[in-house]
Amino acid sequence: MKTAAIYARVSTADQVKGTSLDGQVELCQTFAKEQGLTVIKIVREDASGARLDRKGLGEIRDMAWAGELEAVIVFDPDRLSRSMAHMMLLVDELERYKAGILFVNAPREDTPEGKMLFGIRSLFAEYEREKIRERTRRGKQRRIEEGSVFMSRSSPYGYRYIVGESRIEIIEEEAVWVRRIYEWAALEGLSLRKIGRRLDEMGVPTKQGGHGWYSNVVASILGNEVYAGIWHYGKRASCEPRNPYKGTRKHVKSSRERRPREEWLSAPVPAIVDRALYDAIQPQLARNKALSTRNSKYPYLLRGMIVCAKCGYKMFGLCRSVGQPKQHLSYACTGRNLKHRFLPIEERCQQPSVTAADLEALVWGEVVRQVSDQKLLADTLAERAAQKDSALRKDELELEALYTREAALAREADKVLDLHLRDIIDVATLQTHMASIRQQQSGLAPAKAEIQARMASRELSGGSLEAIQRLTEAALAGLADCTFEERREFLDAMGVMVYLDGANATITGLITDRTLSLTLRYSKPYTRRNTRQDAELAGVLCNDCQ
Repeated sequence: MKTAAIYARVSTADQVKGTSLDGQVELCQTFAKEQGLTVIKIVREDASGARLDRKGLGEIRDMAWAGELEAVIVFDPDRLSRSMAHMMLLVDELERYKAGILFVNAPREDTPEGKMLFGIRSLFAEYEREKIRERTRRGKQRRIEEGSVFMSRSSPYGYRYIVGESRIEIIEEEAVWVRRIYEWAALEGLSLRKIGRRLDEMGVPTKQGGHGWYSNVVASILGNEVYAGIWHYGKRASCEPRNPYKGTRKHVKSSRERRPREEWLSAPVPAIVDRALYDAIQPQLARNKALSTRNSKYPYLLRGMIVCAKCGYKMFGLCRSVGQPKQHLSYACTGRNLKHRFLPIEERCQQPSVTAADLEALVWGEVVRQVSDQKLLADTLAERAAQKDSALRKDELELEALYTREAALAREADKVLDLHLRDIIDVATLQTHMASIRQQQSGLAPAKAEIQARMASRELSGGSLEAIQRLTEAALAGLADCTFEERREFLDAMGVMVYLDGANATITGLITDRTLSLTLRYSKPYTRRNTRQDAELAGVLCNDCQ
């Protein structure tokens, strides 16, 4: 008797009646008896039909190559593959190894008409796969627009996912700590590590019940918009990895890439913190990520704080010698050294690099000078406090005017309705007036929300005033003798930025902005190889370069 193998497959998108694994195997076994075939191998597999490198399918192909099979029994062509190209490859390969493919639900004739029909069925299997994917996507999109939420059982800290109802609810015992995390970050300016250390000291358990609040856990809470009342779906898309690992994977597209925000699907959820509090923290999180020490090999005091005034690019730290790094650290413009190094010279940024030690000494010297001036401190504090009070008073007046307008529109609506009830105006006139009133009322709500958010953000962003108030204490404690970490933390808290324009450095973020001049030691931040490229691009090759 001829030997045969049975191949049965399902995928998460194909769990439909008649294609379960047991049902396929049972029908294939009945078919094998009718055809007089002896089944020596049964393969059940849960994998996508769009993939060719399936483990179970690979076993059958290996058996056919070794001459152990004379037939492969499959319930339907779409169970073998959902790709027409893969289907043709498998059929050709197995027949070349003298192992024909037999379909229970689609007998294949070895005639031109039979081959054409088989090709059409394979094409429709691929088409059906795309339709299933599209229907799944549209169905999920419709449910999200209706307010449904889809999460795994490991819902965010502070929430509990209700599986049958597709929604989340707040766990108040955890939400209390979420609010404290946001308050510590916004009001006290604590770093992620300090927040985690404080939670550990208080014995606060994590979502899984452990006692380990790492920085990435705290960052995931502060950066998740679900705590502000908005849940997003589809923020990342599957893609093939650039550097795939060796071995087989269940999915070919095993990596993820971030989608544009406009492509996300969103649904409202119960909020734990105010939107203004969430928005006030995000710029600091982005800054912390950009200035993380893992992004630099050597210590740069002004890392992420220098901008080229000529082209607008950030300037980066550059080490010219591996043997003596501290003596060869400098800051170079991205527009000249990296992104545009192969452009003609006249099209590049002309900002020369600056020795790191000289620029850092210049900036820190200005910090010490301004902090030591007690009169300047007092005047600046008074001026900024007055500006803050003036802006707050202006917002209060605008908000009061909006509330007055809202009350006037409500009275106007009552008046129009009263005129209709007294038969002074007809229904058409009533509808016209009410539509105009509703349109004006709808414009008031976002205006009020914007002003209220601005007022809340101004209250939360008072860290600069507090930082200035701490300057006096820092000066008395010996600001000039601070360690590198203390200087770095101080500059971050002040939001210091340096704008380089040639030899002029404009320092902002301190008590008063100041433009100073420095001596440039490096006029050409290129290696010998780049100098040769410069000459070639300019059409001139000097004797020294040759």
